[in-house]
This record gives sequence, structure tokens and C-alpha cells, in this order.
Amino acid sequence: MQINRDRNLGFTLIELMVVIALVGIMMTLMTPSMRSTADRNKSGMASKDLKEVLVLARSMARTQQRIVHICGSADGEGCNAEGNIWNYLIVHIEATPNAAAVGANNRLAVRNFDRPSLTLEANVDYIGFDRFGKVGFPPNADQLTININLGSGTTESTPCTLTVPRSGLVEISGDGRCR
Repeated sequence: MQINRDRNLGFTLIELMVVIALVGIMMTLMTPSMRSTADRNKSGMASKDLKEVLVLARSMARTQQRIVHICGSADGEGCNAEGNIWNYLIVHIEATPNAAAVGANNRLAVRNFDRPSLTLEANVDYIGFDRFGKVGFPPNADQLTININLGSGTTESTPCTLTVPRSGLVEISGDGRCR
């Protein structure tokens, strides 16, 4: 039996080019879908992080029998949120909710929400939990509402919304990724 040694084993240049073109087309079609999924996951993670901070603050107020305030911050240094946009969340014990009173000795935590294309917009400047876990707000509000919005360049239309009524129970609404 004679073996034909003239034939090379492998792929031709044209076959390789066709495969590379098909992979490129598939990646082009999948990229927008992956980007919007990642954006939706960002808002879901932010709502879970925010709920975690609020539940922790309420729990600390009840267990340590101390007043705990949470305020929005533009820079993470003091309670100075600009236009109710919270880039940072500052949790502090028994201090009045103003920039001068938030010192290192009474600060419990600072959580960074300053992420590209993510905005936390609150209806109040601060929120406080008393020794019993009840909520206190500025006089013009009956509950805390924080909308977690994705910025420009996304198809997300329904933001996650976190609400805290006077009872102190933290609730998240929105699509399934918000919870």
C-alpha cells in the first residue's frame, strides 16, 4: 500500500481567515449584550451594598443603644452631598449631621459609591436611627428614598429604588437584579 505524502495536513490560509472573520462577527454581536448585563449588575450590587449599610447602621443603633446618623457626601470627608447626589455614604455615631461634627473619632464607616455611570440620588441630606432603630429624617420628609440610576450610555430604564419608612425597615424595589 502506497501513502500519499504530497498532501499537507493542516488548514489553508483561506480557512483560517474565514474562522477569524466568524469569531470577529460573533464578538461584535455579543459585546452590547454583555455591556448592558454588566450595567444592570452594577445597579443591583449598589442597591445591595446600600441596603447592607443601612441595615448595619440600624442594627448598631439598637445593639449599642446609641444614635447613628448616615449622610451623603461628595468627597467622603464630611456630610456635604451636592444636590442630594451621594457619592459616598458616611455612617457616624451620635453627631449632628453636619460636616463639622463628623470627625474620625465618631465615624464608623465610609462607603464609596463614586463609580462611573452610577448615581445615588436621595430625597434627603441625612438619615438617623435612634436607640430603638426608628428612623429620623429632616422635617420635610416622611421616608428616605434613594434612586440608584445608571448614567449615560446604557439602555437601563428602570432604576433600583431603596426606601426606608419611619419604621426603619429597608425595602428595595425594581427589577429582579435590584434585590
